[in-house]
Amino acid sequence: MPAHAIRYVLCCLVLFLAPCLMAQHYTVTDFGNCGGIAQAWGINDSGTVVGYCTNGGSFQHPTLWSQPGGLQNLGTLGGDVGQARAVNDAGNAVGYSYLTGDSIYHAFLWTSATGIQDLGTLGGNSSSAHAINNVGQVAGESYIAGTTSEYHVFLWSQSTGMQDIGTLPGLPVCYGLALNDNGEVAGVCQQSFINSPPQRAFLWTHANGMKDLGTLGGRDSQATGINVYGEVVGTADTPDNVPHAFYWTQGGGMREIVTSGSASDAYAVNGSGEVAGAFFPSGTAFVWTKSGGVKKINALLGNNPPWSVYYPYAINGSGQLAAYGTVNTVCCDAFLVTPGK
Repeated sequence: MPAHAIRYVLCCLVLFLAPCLMAQHYTVTDFGNCGGIAQAWGINDSGTVVGYCTNGGSFQHPTLWSQPGGLQNLGTLGGDVGQARAVNDAGNAVGYSYLTGDSIYHAFLWTSATGIQDLGTLGGNSSSAHAINNVGQVAGESYIAGTTSEYHVFLWSQSTGMQDIGTLPGLPVCYGLALNDNGEVAGVCQQSFINSPPQRAFLWTHANGMKDLGTLGGRDSQATGINVYGEVVGTADTPDNVPHAFYWTQGGGMREIVTSGSASDAYAVNGSGEVAGAFFPSGTAFVWTKSGGVKKINALLGNNPPWSVYYPYAINGSGQLAAYGTVNTVCCDAFLVTPGK
């Protein structure tokens, strides 16, 4: 082939691959740690991140970080400890906060207009919220009246209040960890607070109620993410009782996310099927897709970055991650991790 033809082919190849190559890096926006420790739990499609910050002492306050607004302390329900766990596209956040005296905690909803609102309980002492969708529904869990051995999943809305959507049979301690815009809830149920195994991932839908999603052949599983299509991700034991990330669909059931022999956890999935997860037990972050497999985030941060990214608990529609990690090996700052374009 003539030299000019070779050059032409190479130029075309470079142009063809350029978008792919450009996408193979991530940048970190470091939100800091408020003088203590910070953790990021949730993210919306605008890149607003929620979590918590400490001040180096015993105070732990729900926090919201945004690009235009910076750091915002959401306050508490009177106690010294609270966390924001999720945020929707309207910028409304949910989580839990201790009440005055720091012995009882309640689920809360925070909006910029009304501030922090106590969502109450299902009749018991305490409750916690883990997820909010773009319809304004909230999912979490609460003690029920008359017992401290049952923790039921709830679905809350402004019009209906907190509704008990139950537990899996024989597993009365449940956590509602994820919620999509269809009002479908995913999470985990277990036997007790103290002796937690067996644990089982569940999916709750209006049509079918609570469904046990099974395992990858071992004893335990838990679901931590769901997208608008009802696809669920989480972690399940293989036959040798090693935890591995899974991807569940209605048609295909539970399938292992292959992470090259390493144990792993999956935390969240977006509408494009991108899964945010981490290797177990290190917590080192990865993103997985059906077409591209596993991408190790720390290998895609450029040359000698000061950051190491761990535990990407949430992913938005643009593939941005809410995570936390170390800066020059010092723990822990809250991060927004953004894929290159």
